[in-house]
Amino acid sequence: MPKVLRVFVDTNILYSGLFFEGAPRRLLLLVSQGELTLLLSEYVLAELRRVIKRKTPSRLKDLELFLSRIEYESIRLPSKTMVERYSKFVSHKEDAPILASAILADANYVVSGDQHFHTKEIGKLVNLIECAKLVQLIEKPFRP
Repeated sequence: MPKVLRVFVDTNILYSGLFFEGAPRRLLLLVSQGELTLLLSEYVLAELRRVIKRKTPSRLKDLELFLSRIEYESIRLPSKTMVERYSKFVSHKEDAPILASAILADANYVVSGDQHFHTKEIGKLVNLIECAKLVQLIEKPFRP
């Protein structure tokens, strides 16, 4: 049996997947079907809860229901030293803990919708992929 890919997702992918149609929703569906192992950092989940409380507070229960129904691997918070080490690679300081968490996750793929995250420098640290490309890769049957 082939190894299931381990995928670390950013806050924006989770938010979009939970509340809108499109590639992020399809990615979460693949996770629920066991096609991918979802890696969620404590930092991303805390950020997601803040975003939902700010934008759509009545939908917070949808996040909790989703989390209770899927299997995922929790990625611990990175150390302050690690966050500082990787802060030079991001243009927004609040993205440093996300990058550090993605590195800790040791994922096959890191999925983020933030274009400022898709740089050559970050691409050398983690295997970044756009959500639609990953979904296409998984959904497209292998043909020799």
